[in-house]
Amino acid sequence: MKNRFELQTTSYQLLLKGFDESVRAEGYRQTGNTYQNNVKEFLAYLERNELLKIKKLQALNMIAYYEYISTRPNLKSEGVLSSSTISNHMFSVDLFFDYLLAEKIIDKKIILPKHDRNEGKQRNVLTVDEVKNLYSVCENKRDRAILSIAYGCGARRREIKTLNVSDVQLSKGL
Repeated sequence: MKNRFELQTTSYQLLLKGFDESVRAEGYRQTGNTYQNNVKEFLAYLERNELLKIKKLQALNMIAYYEYISTRPNLKSEGVLSSSTISNHMFSVDLFFDYLLAEKIIDKKIILPKHDRNEGKQRNVLTVDEVKNLYSVCENKRDRAILSIAYGCGARRREIKTLNVSDVQLSKGL
């Protein structure tokens, strides 16, 4: 998987290095190197599509990248990338374009396709009675504990699915 997004083009390697330094200097908060990894994937995508000069990038290329990232398989679990992850990718690329403009590597910013994180979906929030009904149908303490963690911590399905006993620190209340 590491080689999947390895950059071959020296100019792209240098752009990524400059972007990394810029993001760190600006103090953007992130998990790991999220922005840099997303931009690295973007640049690798451009390489695979034989677009080897950043100045030749056009709006159509960005639409094609958006389509790619919207349908790309999730490398960590089943399905495609979540709406939140897609938004993060597009934010990272937008941040990269800001860097390119600031460094005068490009003359104008490429407009990115708009990604609606909610895609028109409205959240279905449970009432207090509905939550009580959920607890009442728990068959055992394990189910009740899982529900308590999910509901009480606001944990996502994936977080619940990958939760381990070692993740719980009773002595710290975490």
